[in-house]
Amino acid sequence: MQSSPERAFVEPLHARWLGSVDYHDALALQHGLFTRSAANHLLLLEHPHVYTLGASADRSNVLVDPAEVGAQLVVADRGGDVTYHGPGQLVGYPVLWVPGKRGGGMADTVAYVRSVEQVVIDAGVCATFRACGSSPSPIIPARSPRSVCD
Repeated sequence: MQSSPERAFVEPLHARWLGSVDYHDALALQHGLFTRSAANHLLLLEHPHVYTLGASADRSNVLVDPAEVGAQLVVADRGGDVTYHGPGQLVGYPVLWVPGKRGGGMADTVAYVRSVEQVVIDAGVCATFRACGSSPSPIIPARSPRSVCD
């Protein structure tokens, strides 16, 4: 897509608050931006109640029947296990050109995700988001203090 490693650091980041967006619609928007835009984007939104199943998902980790709580169950094209998203939970989807640190591939993806998690934690996004007058869902301590969502 882009050829210069420096590009990610000099191009502006187009951040947008989208409000409540259906999971499938948000995914379609991300794919559209990825295929039709050379710019860097950060989509900030929340989803109606949805459980997503990643490539390593074990359905037994979905502890409630999604239909009983008014949630969708979606098989997602991402790694990981089961993730819940719902009203009041800030979700950020970066659509960025990321230069490879170690030659590309999965190692870079994992390193990138860990870097983003740490930036969010270090920036105190939860505290900042609350200070702006929004009311996200309560913060529940996670099993791993490095994890943004658990």
